[in-house]
Amino acid sequence: MQGAIVAEPASSAARAADFAVLAPYLAGLSPEQADIVGLMPIGSVNERLLAALPPQGDASAGKLIAGLFLCDPFLGGRRLFARLAAAGVRRIVNLPTTNLIPPGPYRQVLNAAGIDPGAELAALREAREAGLQVMAMVASFDQAARAAEAGIRSLLFHPGSPTGEAALDLRLVEGVLASVGRIRAMPGAPRIALYRHPGFGERIAAACALVDDVVDWALPPPRAGARPLSAEAV
Repeated sequence: MQGAIVAEPASSAARAADFAVLAPYLAGLSPEQADIVGLMPIGSVNERLLAALPPQGDASAGKLIAGLFLCDPFLGGRRLFARLAAAGVRRIVNLPTTNLIPPGPYRQVLNAAGIDPGAELAALREAREAGLQVMAMVASFDQAARAAEAGIRSLLFHPGSPTGEAALDLRLVEGVLASVGRIRAMPGAPRIALYRHPGFGERIAAACALVDDVVDWALPPPRAGARPLSAEAV
């Protein structure tokens, strides 16, 4: 199946896709800037998401997967899930995600504040208990294994952020191929969707052939002269 990351549920890309990951807080960003939104837990991601939902009863809600920041201490949990369900949106994914944050001091600080992959998994379990269908965004085999152990049967695999250097990006793609192969070999393997990051170009085509679904970046390009990513941007 073909998916798309979109900012508006009524966009042509959302209508053309089999399913659409709704992420209005990424509007105006490049794919590379979007990769770091999860590294900076700022702004009102979930408020932006709720404001972008289609009107109650709109048929487009059925194909939407809501991209949520699941470590939000102010708007999350069952209150958030109930508002999604009331709008007819029954599927969620942890986008943006802290799974892209590399080990180090910054991650340690976020972990201490409860902003970490474990908290995201706990929120996904809570959402499932609330009657929603959940998808886990992961960026490695180990993260996929932990999601599967938590009973999550649908994954959105992020290939990582491209470096712009051909040799390094090829190694990243080789790692994606290896991870997808290992996930496929898991007992009762989950369904895998792969984010086809535009920064990898054709290098990622081989990995796309191994997964169940492919998700493309389908947001308009940043406006000329747009300001760099900031707290106000997200």
